[in-house]
Amino acid sequence: MIKIIEKSTIELAEKLAKLEKNLFESAWDCVVINNKINNGEFVYWVFEQDNQIVGYLAIQKTFFDIHILGIGVLESHRNNSIAKSLTQELISYNRLYFIELVGTFYELARIILQRSKLFCLIRLVRS
Repeated sequence: MIKIIEKSTIELAEKLAKLEKNLFESAWDCVVINNKINNGEFVYWVFEQDNQIVGYLAIQKTFFDIHILGIGVLESHRNNSIAKSLTQELISYNRLYFIELVGTFYELARIILQRSKLFCLIRLVRS
């Protein structure tokens, strides 16, 4: 079962760091993982089987981009389409993130246009 992790605890971050270390021999520090998930910079998807995290995909969000930090599946659980399923979740999320980003740009453009009109009106009244 896939879960999206957008809020973390230090215990969960420790599990994620341990999984990364098992897969890649290096990992983000659990405090960094915890903080970056909770401030919205990192998002993790985890694949759980029998209450154990056996695979994950992690991204880092910036204002304009999404960067894949890592994707991995424990060797004992490979060749079961877990990485494919995690990637499909990312693609769905990316579509929503893009729609949200476009909405933010639209709102920003609307505010700038309103202020620009107000500025022109003030200048016209003063002259």
